[in-house]
Amino acid sequence: IRDGHDCFQKALMANPQIAMDCFLRAVSCFAAANETQQSRYEKMGEIMRGKIKKWASSGNPNVQHYNMILDAESMVCAYVKRTRKSKKLSLLPMKRHAQVLPDDIIQQYTSAIVWSARNGYQHDAALASERLGDFCLRFLGDMPEAKYRLEQSIDYWTRWGALGKVRHVQTKYSHVLQYQERSVVHD
Repeated sequence: IRDGHDCFQKALMANPQIAMDCFLRAVSCFAAANETQQSRYEKMGEIMRGKIKKWASSGNPNVQHYNMILDAESMVCAYVKRTRKSKKLSLLPMKRHAQVLPDDIIQQYTSAIVWSARNGYQHDAALASERLGDFCLRFLGDMPEAKYRLEQSIDYWTRWGALGKVRHVQTKYSHVLQYQERSVVHD
């Protein structure tokens, strides 16, 4: 952030890694915005998202799934901001994603996951699944859905060969992955 949002792009003009760098910076910024509640991270994420959106609308086939994932990330930011404001009894209108509902966010992530997986981007499907699992856990408190999405993420990471990432997810979310729903016994 200190060096600016486009320092990598300026240093490596026309490098194919620029889109991935821009995407990962955006995901990181949106995650930091949700964690710290600092708007500067969300603003930086939106700048990166705008670049990806521009490339996607220009027909770049390599960023379509990035665009879908970042739309979901932006929706999460708007949802988190709105729910935090409503807890503070603030009724100020939101400009962007004013009526975002959790089901909309889940649907956006799910579309991104399916598109990524079908088009050979297993690692991006894994990341989107992990981010969706984290959203379900942290902001919805939906343990069964979080577990399902994190297991899906582990499956994608495993198929991609990222076993270190598999161990990381298993360790970070061990309490979720061990969760078992209690079945109700009717007499």
